[in-house]
Amino acid sequence: MQKPTVRTFLLGFITIGASYIYLTANTTIPQTVIIKEAPVLESALEERRTLNYLNRLRIGAGLIPLSHNDKLKKAADNHAQYLIANDKIGHYEEQHLKGYTGTYGSERSVHVGYQTPMVIENISSNNFNYKESVDGLMAAIYHRFGFLDFHIDEIGIAVQQNAMQKDKTAFVYDMGSKPLAKLCESSTETKKAHADDQLDNICADPFVSVSKASFHNAIQSHCLNEDDLISAGKHILVAYTMEPASGYGYLETAAHFAAESSTGTNVEVSTTDDFTKGVDALVYEIDEAKGIMKIAYPNELFDRNV
Repeated sequence: MQKPTVRTFLLGFITIGASYIYLTANTTIPQTVIIKEAPVLESALEERRTLNYLNRLRIGAGLIPLSHNDKLKKAADNHAQYLIANDKIGHYEEQHLKGYTGTYGSERSVHVGYQTPMVIENISSNNFNYKESVDGLMAAIYHRFGFLDFHIDEIGIAVQQNAMQKDKTAFVYDMGSKPLAKLCESSTETKKAHADDQLDNICADPFVSVSKASFHNAIQSHCLNEDDLISAGKHILVAYTMEPASGYGYLETAAHFAAESSTGTNVEVSTTDDFTKGVDALVYEIDEAKGIMKIAYPNELFDRNV
């Protein structure tokens, strides 16, 4: 007579257990959400690390390392502070906003006393260390040409972070040519009307011109030498005749052509693969008078049938 009682007890126990499991499965269990905060950047340390890393990349590409320049550093600092203060990105500054020191990097460099407006500027935003910033810029072909330009030999680097919103950062790189800056500093030549042998707007002083020969010597002081390229045997040298389109300069046109011809892509609409991101064709000579540019293609490119 005990069996029905036992059966009833077991069925009741099972029912209660099943109900508990059902309710537990449909009950949200509170979870601890961990929000990872952006790291606090030590600006001076990141700037030193950035310069060391960038110079390792330049030396690996056969270029001279960059030295620190106080005036370019000040120009970079000013723009980085402007970007953080106004929550902006990019090269452009608006005159009515806090911290304005010049619309573009050329004006900002002249504003702090750099002798020439011929400055190359690279910028990255919202990165948290030097390697992330430099690698990101090196992956973009025109920024890579900026860092690997063979005319430059000095740089100012600024790293800024928003104190309240630490995920907002700015890395600014202003790069220039010491020989060109010295040329402008020592030049006493004044503008001459219709002087074919002189160039205007090269120096910060708008009333100073420089001869084409002295300008060519200044910007070519660190250029790759054809004899050295041949003796090293690591490149195939090719010369092209060229005529820049309206509104474009010789160096810009040559750099664009070198990029497209070495990657086999239109760099404005396509991305290059991992191989061609790390192998650069180098524009090592431009003769504007004859309309000739010379490009050194690394041997590895020809194994790819580009």
